[in-house]
Amino acid sequence: MFEQYPKFFRYLGTRSSSIQDELGSDAADLARLLRKYPEVVAPSRDTAIDYALYLKTLIRFGALRPTLAPLFTDYFGDRVIAWALEVDADPIGPILARRKNFSMQQLDLIQLGRHDAMELAELLEHAGDGAAEDAVEELVAYDEPADGVFEGMFGHTYSARVDLPQAMPSPAPETPVFDTADADAPAAGEPPRRDFFVTAHELSSAAGEERIGPSTGALASEQAYALRMGVARAKKNNLAQGNTVVVDVPAGGLSTHWVVVSRDVDFIAEGSNCQVRRAGSFWEASFDLHVPAQGDSAVHELRIRTGAALGELQVAIYAVGQDGGREMYRELTVDLGAPSLIARDDTVAAASQLLLTTTHEWTTPRFHVHVRLWKETALVTMRRGAQIKDYTHDEDWNITAAELAPFIHGVRDAFDRLRENWSEYFDAIDAADLAARLAERSTDLAAHMQGGWGSLPSRADAVHEASFQAMSASDEWREFATAGYALYNTCFAAGTRLRAMLDELEPGSRVDFQWTEGSGRVPHMPWALMNLRMPDVTRVEPIDPEGFLGLRFRLASQAWATHDPSRALASATPTHALNLLYWGSEKEDPVATESAWQSAEFAGWGQSVLPDLLQADPKLQVVKALDQPAPEPVGVVYFYCHCSVADDRLVLRFGESNDAKDRVTHTDLSFRKFATAPMVFANACSTATADPFQTGMLESRFFDRGVRAYVGTEIKVPVQLASKFAWLFFQLFYRRHDPKPMAAGEALTQARMFLWQQYRNVGGLFYGLVNQYDLYFATDAEVAALKE
Repeated sequence: MFEQYPKFFRYLGTRSSSIQDELGSDAADLARLLRKYPEVVAPSRDTAIDYALYLKTLIRFGALRPTLAPLFTDYFGDRVIAWALEVDADPIGPILARRKNFSMQQLDLIQLGRHDAMELAELLEHAGDGAAEDAVEELVAYDEPADGVFEGMFGHTYSARVDLPQAMPSPAPETPVFDTADADAPAAGEPPRRDFFVTAHELSSAAGEERIGPSTGALASEQAYALRMGVARAKKNNLAQGNTVVVDVPAGGLSTHWVVVSRDVDFIAEGSNCQVRRAGSFWEASFDLHVPAQGDSAVHELRIRTGAALGELQVAIYAVGQDGGREMYRELTVDLGAPSLIARDDTVAAASQLLLTTTHEWTTPRFHVHVRLWKETALVTMRRGAQIKDYTHDEDWNITAAELAPFIHGVRDAFDRLRENWSEYFDAIDAADLAARLAERSTDLAAHMQGGWGSLPSRADAVHEASFQAMSASDEWREFATAGYALYNTCFAAGTRLRAMLDELEPGSRVDFQWTEGSGRVPHMPWALMNLRMPDVTRVEPIDPEGFLGLRFRLASQAWATHDPSRALASATPTHALNLLYWGSEKEDPVATESAWQSAEFAGWGQSVLPDLLQADPKLQVVKALDQPAPEPVGVVYFYCHCSVADDRLVLRFGESNDAKDRVTHTDLSFRKFATAPMVFANACSTATADPFQTGMLESRFFDRGVRAYVGTEIKVPVQLASKFAWLFFQLFYRRHDPKPMAAGEALTQARMFLWQQYRNVGGLFYGLVNQYDLYFATDAEVAALKE
């Protein structure tokens, strides 16, 4: 893997007829070092660490030996840029293909070693007289790994094991970690309130000895601190002053993994009892923590130095299962400014409902990737089945909303031209045929969708197949695919590890995009419309619909804070749906025809359907229902109508005319918080569309009112397709097709894939779901059963 080093030694040979004469007494040491070069005969889990140790030793030897250092510096100074390009051109996938016995974590380790070598070579290239030796001594202190873990150069942390790192012991604090003197007394019979805490203790030196001062609330710039983190009873001087209460922890406790990231605070590895590393332009610290069902947890310490601006910390807390799989539990943003506090605390999922299994095993993806985008940083985790541990990596991600904006508009515009010219293709779904196909759903579908779905077998008849072939040969389809690739290529630049991972991820994998914090946030990103396959400009190769992310992966998107972390839409009482349907009745109006069909279907399912045209003022009925849905609990609010936005004025048109009596405008939409946190399905034109620089008006209004998830349309949708897709989604989500609970995100995915497989219809791409993918039309008890 380190072919550059053998080349270096050949280079030495060209400098002198005798390496012995060139190196003098260093030759014997160099010969001994070369004999230790690890050979890849049968790669094991220790191979990667052997390479890293060898690389580290060789760099230190070459840079510090007086006779060798000039040659070392000269060689790598000339070649560091070319070497960097060579590394970028050799992404993780091709390496994995050649070294199939390497784990992703081992490959990560090897790449970090290479990254160390390049950084050191650059440092040596520009170091002044005498500076190189000092820098190397500071950055490359060689130590044998202790307990399989050692610190690399530039803050990298290496582990010899591919399983989860062992928890490191907590230090005995010199001063109390916190003061409970002002903690609220619990009510009689109730346990004390427990919170996540982050406390800061001044770190300084007295008489040459390190000391830690008292806990402080207001931090100073350019000062060293020891941050202590864990779970304990409420206390003062907690930097985490937001809604940090810890509840609902299972009886056996909860195993968690914490990842702390910052771009404007330096982390100090020495003295910290967690893993610390420098990753690109940011720092990362991580540790495992067991949260007990009651009482305090262990304490982990991270030492930091603030800069001129105090900055922020991003804290991601993952639940860890017995098989090593991780799932996002909490996300905290800690503002270190005075007064220091948690700027944001998002409980992504209730502690008792984490790491669920499923009653539909064939819907469980073999690969589950989670991508958090925060302050020009991408933090990536991937779970690969029950027996393979998590893979994680972080990288700089510098794309901005301004850069994305023209490509987002471009793909939506191209999609709209496709819809306008090929609406007959999209609408060619007969209600009776759809119901029959769903009832006769092929049992082999489950086999093909076990984990991944590859290339699903087509069940389309000749008519629908011919319609798809005609559409896919059109210029509009090629323009849409090209615009989708342009957005993908801009968002995930070629040569990055995240791009390589997405390119190679098998179909049917689940990818969660979480973009909830920091500048440049796009509140509604059309992930499904991205195309990861570059169109063939010679037009020899056809455009493959399964290149679009919406037809390739299970996509989850979180862009808003979680208002209710429960994954059950009802507690103990079964929930129901409220349907608000277009009330126009003209025979030639296709929306009226579809609305009447939906009304009959939903009423037959025992659901509420409004307005009641036998009662007065249908508009007022809808306005009241959107203000306070009844009777409670309402788990889903669905509406089917026209939608338009002009001059920041939102209009939902439920009737034929454009008169006020048929329109619900932004002034008619309530700001009242929902009594329960429902899911909203807005089946109207462009109800999910959001300008990259502002939120979508309708989506924003509903999240402000406390909805848990939102399904909307990316652009205007063909009328019949919109009606049939909603019916299909609800058949799966409401458990009519199968009584077992299916998550909302999975139901949307299955509806997309059903239309594609059964009709060769890509119409599922019109829809997107934001926030809670794992939300069930079920009770708490039914969701809890998914853990058994």
